[in-house]
Amino acid sequence: MIPGWHNKTYFLQSLNSPLAHAHHVSATGLSSSCAPGSALKAFYSSNPDRSIWMESYNEEFDGLCNNNTFEIIPDDEYKAHLRSLA
Repeated sequence: MIPGWHNKTYFLQSLNSPLAHAHHVSATGLSSSCAPGSALKAFYSSNPDRSIWMESYNEEFDGLCNNNTFEIIPDDEYKAHLRSLA
């Protein structure tokens, strides 16, 4: 992955053929000067920046999905995995 805050050319010189590259998600136009600290606070209905954080989250989620970085599993499989860790 090529972090979005680095020069893409730099990474292309050091890697023969990167499979994917990353960019910072957009979160411009916030009314608050600092991040909310958690997704729960960011998505809370009274947060004036909720729609911006939701858009940012969806941008990140869609990017991860489009690059096949994870597999969505059913709840019961996830819970079984958690039990196996205990």
